[in-house]
Amino acid sequence: MFRAYRRFEEWASNLSRGVYAALSGALTGGCTFAIGALFRYEPLLAQAPLLAVTMFAVSYVFDIRRFEA
Repeated sequence: MFRAYRRFEEWASNLSRGVYAALSGALTGGCTFAIGALFRYEPLLAQAPLLAVTMFAVSYVFDIRRFEA
């Protein structure tokens, strides 16, 4: 499992700033939408697109990849 995470992290670090932000926004919105659909929770379904746009904007503006853990 740890090896798969390392490979993903290495692959993601080579993406451009915009692509990385779009990918993080899409994954965040998609997962939020899927959980809302799974539990049939309508407010979460409505919030998923807004959360995706917000995650895209924050990831792009602050470029979270440049910070080391």
